Amino acid sequence: MEASETADTITTSDDDPLPRSTPPLITWESGLYEEVRETWPARGEIILAQYTDDAVCVYQAFNDTIANYAVANQRFSGCPSYSTTRMTWIKTNFLWMMFRSGWGSKSNQKRVLAVWVRRGAFEEYLACARVKGAKHTATLSGTDDTGQHQQPQQRSVCSHNVRLQWDPDHYVDGSPHNTRRAIQLGLRNVTSYNDGTDIVRIDDVSAFVHVQGRVAKAMGKGKLHSNNNRHRQQLLVARER
Repeated sequence: MEASETADTITTSDDDPLPRSTPPLITWESGLYEEVRETWPARGEIILAQYTDDAVCVYQAFNDTIANYAVANQRFSGCPSYSTTRMTWIKTNFLWMMFRSGWGSKSNQKRVLAVWVRRGAFEEYLACARVKGAKHTATLSGTDDTGQHQQPQQRSVCSHNVRLQWDPDHYVDGSPHNTRRAIQLGLRNVTSYNDGTDIVRIDDVSAFVHVQGRVAKAMGKGKLHSNNNRHRQQLLVARER
């Protein structure tokens, strides 16, 4: 699934146009659930994500007002309906987002956005995140040209509140995964995320989510692992590793 082009300008809260170049084209990839699930670890606290050397895809679900503004302006700040002071949660795991939003069917979560965050910024969120008051050191795998692990550049985000939670991962039918846990990060007062500084681009994947949600529903609760479940063989999900 190829990310769509966005407008060449963004609009400030007072409707004054501010020139901004079109965000770089990134390909958001999907694949058959039957195939991609075989590549996922079976247990542990895992950061399943779609990512490149430069960006990490995270998901958020909103109402139409916030989603339309974010896609058109490639940022969140400036939208009257979006609070820049409350904690906003980002999730790298597509199926966890589908569980949380009911495949884009729950109130105020019908629009699912794929937000491509700069790799360095995401690594910094992880470095600054705290779990019950203790600093956490979860990282995505990555090395520089010398083979050494890349260390995130420290900026002002560490002076703000970044919260890390490990929650049970979920299957496509919404049932919890007993041995694998998914990550979500809560960002509070992280201005560089809200104003788009940390964001490469924002894409609306709601149409994909709604179509695949109907396929997932057709499977039937508790029948996910049936060998003759033809709907399972048709389901598409985000490619993650």
